[in-house]
Amino acid sequence: MILFPYLKESLILRRCSWKGLEQIMKMKMGAATTSTYFPLSQLQVLELEKINDFESLPVKGLQNLISLRELNIRWCYGLGSLHWISSLTSLQTLEIWGCPNLTSLPQEIHNLTSLKELRIYDCPLLRQRCERQIGEDWPIIAHVPSVIMDWQNQQEVTISSESESVCEDEDLT
Repeated sequence: MILFPYLKESLILRRCSWKGLEQIMKMKMGAATTSTYFPLSQLQVLELEKINDFESLPVKGLQNLISLRELNIRWCYGLGSLHWISSLTSLQTLEIWGCPNLTSLPQEIHNLTSLKELRIYDCPLLRQRCERQIGEDWPIIAHVPSVIMDWQNQQEVTISSESESVCEDEDLT
C-alpha cells in the first residue's frame, strides 16, 4: 500500500484488510517525538467498502479527521458500532449501506450539528430503530434535515403528512 500522508479530498478503501489500514494509521510520521496517527486532517471524504474485518474505527485515529465532510460505509459486515462518530464534528453526510451487524446509532450522533444528511440502506434492524417518530433512535437523529432510509426521506414524509392534516382541518371549518 502506498502512503499518502496529506490527502486532501477523498480516500476510498475497498476490499482490503482493516488491520493493515489500522497499522498505517498508527505509523508515526517523521521523528520519534511525533506520536500522532497517520495525518488525515485535511481529508474531506472517506469511503469504506467491503472491509470484512472492520468492526469499529479507532477513536485516536479519528481525532485527526477534523475536515471530514462525508463518510460512506458500505457492505462492512463486521461493523457493529459507531461509538467513535462524535469525533467527526465537520461531518455533513453519513451513508451506511449493507451493514447488518450495525443495529443502533450512538447517542453522540445527536452532537453532530453539521450533519445534514443521513442515508441508511439495507440495514433492516437499524432502519427499524431510525423510523420516524416510532424508532428508538429517532430522537437522536431528528435534528438531521434529510434522513433517507431505503430511498424514502423520513423528513419529507413528515412534512407532507403534517400539511395534509392542516388542509383537512381547514376543510372542516
